[in-house]
Amino acid sequence: MDDPARRTSDECTFGDRPDRRDLTIDPLNPCMSLGAMYAAFGIHRAMPLSHGASGCARFQRMEIARHFQRVLHVPSTMLDDRAAMYGGEDDVREAVANVFRLYDPETIVLFTTCLSETIGDDMQGIVDRLDVPEGKRVVWVSTPSYTGSHLAGYGACVAAMIGQLARPLRQEAPLSRLDAHPARSDAWLSQSEVHSPCSETWSDRGDANSGGVNACGLRGDRALLVPGWCDPADVEAIEELVAPFFADTIVLPDIRDVFDVRPSDAADVYPPGGTPLRRIEEVASCGFGLFVGIEATEAAARAFEEASPRARIVRSALPIGVTASDAIVKAAHEISGRVVPGRIAEQRRRAVEALMSQADLLYGKRAMVICDADAACGMAGFLVDAGMVPACVVAGDTASDFEERLQGCIASASEERSAANVLPCAVLASSDRLDAEEWLAAHPVDIILGDSRNKRLAARAGVPLARVGFPNTDRPLSFIDSYMGYRGTVRLLRDIAGALIEAEEASLEPHELPIARYF
Repeated sequence: MDDPARRTSDECTFGDRPDRRDLTIDPLNPCMSLGAMYAAFGIHRAMPLSHGASGCARFQRMEIARHFQRVLHVPSTMLDDRAAMYGGEDDVREAVANVFRLYDPETIVLFTTCLSETIGDDMQGIVDRLDVPEGKRVVWVSTPSYTGSHLAGYGACVAAMIGQLARPLRQEAPLSRLDAHPARSDAWLSQSEVHSPCSETWSDRGDANSGGVNACGLRGDRALLVPGWCDPADVEAIEELVAPFFADTIVLPDIRDVFDVRPSDAADVYPPGGTPLRRIEEVASCGFGLFVGIEATEAAARAFEEASPRARIVRSALPIGVTASDAIVKAAHEISGRVVPGRIAEQRRRAVEALMSQADLLYGKRAMVICDADAACGMAGFLVDAGMVPACVVAGDTASDFEERLQGCIASASEERSAANVLPCAVLASSDRLDAEEWLAAHPVDIILGDSRNKRLAARAGVPLARVGFPNTDRPLSFIDSYMGYRGTVRLLRDIAGALIEAEEASLEPHELPIARYF
């Protein structure tokens, strides 16, 4: 006899599904360890090392490899039943020695998994006792897979990089204010004033302004940019918005030219990208820190706050859409005092014109967003920018303030465009894909925004899927285009409009298909 309790989310129907209060069916996010692995690839000549069973490293590596459609090397300490009883220090020591010998990295990023965390290994003590070659570094981070999402693991890893690799400021000197008082210009905002309470959280210290170096080594013209969970093209788009306002910008981690270049056949030859170790050591000297993607960077922001107590810090949502991009540009402009470059203002103008040109197609369309917490906030804000309705947002593991931030992003975008069609958005936090499918059965939408794992859900509901987020594993070269910044806004608009049109034309006979949609 068929037992509904044994069915997968593909097989369960809404009437006979079992009680799932203590059960997750088809989770919406990967684990913390995968996030740490991804962040580790953003250091130049770094090798992630998984401290756990070999299967953990294989699964996490495969998720990233499928998204970028390339082979990755991620070694493991390969804990077994003996280590589960007596601890894994010997396995760590042997694995670290082998990785340095075979792969010759400058840095090993050692991250834990469920097994090593359950054993209770003293990781700091183990790392302190390692025999590390001269000029090499080992960074460790705690990422138990049974708590938090890949965003939390990513943030924990970046925080470990800052805490363990950054050189401290010269504390013997007084922590004084920098002297510059920059002029400001808001001419670029003449079309509309920017309001984004969800995107900006300012440090009250205000001890670093633009220009100069104070007595403790803090540079007001140097910025630290920590992008959240992003593709390489997204990092490029974010830096494009920030870098023109500062003389020097450190991007950490920087996954550009890591996954989007041809890999070498040699195990000890690393891609050209990643943040160099010497640049990570300079992080504490940055007078300004911009942390993009709240949940993926909060731990890193706290670590930077400890390393550079007099720096100014801005926490921002991912710049998806005009409103969120405006918030980042405005923050960088006000901190630095530099005029917004004409090319950025022109990109904004084109994005606004593109949104207006598609208003007849998109206005009032109901969308469901199924992404990680940071991408969900960005996508919801974009939908309002485009005149659409974010009917429901579904996310897996989230921070406790996720719904408040999400509603803030929606309200901010609504205020920016004086939107009157934005109805209350249903929020399914800490949910799974079956929760999403049940909601969708009772509340039809026009389109779903989500990763490749939502294609079956969308097909069963007869709704088009616009592929956004991680992982995107069933379309070639999906990672080469960014949906962030003003230019990314236009690409996202194009893809959503295209998905809606294709769904509309799918029901037509061949002779009914229009050759031209415009004019």
